[in-house]
Amino acid sequence: MTNSFVTQLLEQLGGYPRLKAFIGAYDFVYSEQTLTFKFKGSSCFNCCTISLNSLDLYDLSFQKIIRRQGIPELVQEATVEVKNVYCDQLVPIFTEYTGLYLFFTTEQEAAHLARFS
Repeated sequence: MTNSFVTQLLEQLGGYPRLKAFIGAYDFVYSEQTLTFKFKGSSCFNCCTISLNSLDLYDLSFQKIIRRQGIPELVQEATVEVKNVYCDQLVPIFTEYTGLYLFFTTEQEAAHLARFS
């Protein structure tokens, strides 16, 4: 991914490796001012589109895409849009709508480690 917008956006989300590791992100598609990717683990949504708007803020769109008889289909009632998001709000909003974390907090890390001790 060479687009500077995409590179900066991925850094704000924690980086490409973190997205792959934490949420199983895949099928990254980007244009000059838009990034779309699919992810696993959320019962509500499995696709996110992030666009840069004219105010130099982000617009997020969360979708649920399902396959019926092998054909991808967008579930309209499971589509949410959040507009005019600052870069420092990207991760909290992603977590709020998907229920998926992109970073370990101290409490989350302790709970995660406790499962293996």
